Amino acid sequence: MARPRFQLSISESSDLAALGLTPEHMRAALLDIVRLLLRRGYDIVYGGDLRRAGFTEDLAALVRQQQEFPQDHDAQLIWPVVAGANASEDAARRWQMEWFGKATLELVPSPAPGLAKADLMTHLRRHMAASTVAILAIGGKTDGFSGARPGVIEEIEAHCAGGHPVYLIPSFGGATAAAALGVRLPDYLAPHHPFPVTGTLAPAVRDFAEKAAETPEPAGLVALLAGALGGR
Repeated sequence: MARPRFQLSISESSDLAALGLTPEHMRAALLDIVRLLLRRGYDIVYGGDLRRAGFTEDLAALVRQQQEFPQDHDAQLIWPVVAGANASEDAARRWQMEWFGKATLELVPSPAPGLAKADLMTHLRRHMAASTVAILAIGGKTDGFSGARPGVIEEIEAHCAGGHPVYLIPSFGGATAAAALGVRLPDYLAPHHPFPVTGTLAPAVRDFAEKAAETPEPAGLVALLAGALGGR
């Protein structure tokens, strides 16, 4: 039986220093959360970060580690690529060869020739939302992004439109906190650049986000997500 796919939406947050946090705090939370999702039987879908020691390398290494456990032997990190959006096809294949067995490359055809990068990224994000059952968002750029709106916001919106569960972790600031319009956040998390999600966040989304905003500690976030996932 195929494992359900769970999307991650994460990138740097420019708010970390102001919150007394570092990229390592966010990385630690991410990896503990992903470990929980793998143990609960999900495959992980992530749009990719090809930098050395970037999030994709961290996730690939964790998935390979978890594959040593019998119950997680078939676990996958799935990396969808639209050429010209998140990577060229050649770069994607080179990366896959380097991380062979730790990540599954999924080439997604472009919907039309000659599209701008922002349009290709939107196509990729819609594909990820259509092929996954839920999304968890952490951090995210609020400037320097490609397109009219931050990628994390687009990915959250795509899942909201599909009626999927959405798990926002605003405690690291960034676009995830900016998306949490209507959520009661601590004053220190009030976004400097609000990018409200189109439409209204469901009550369950707001409730989870309010609780997740209370702590950046991995153990607390993992316990919160485990409770939200229920018996899965």
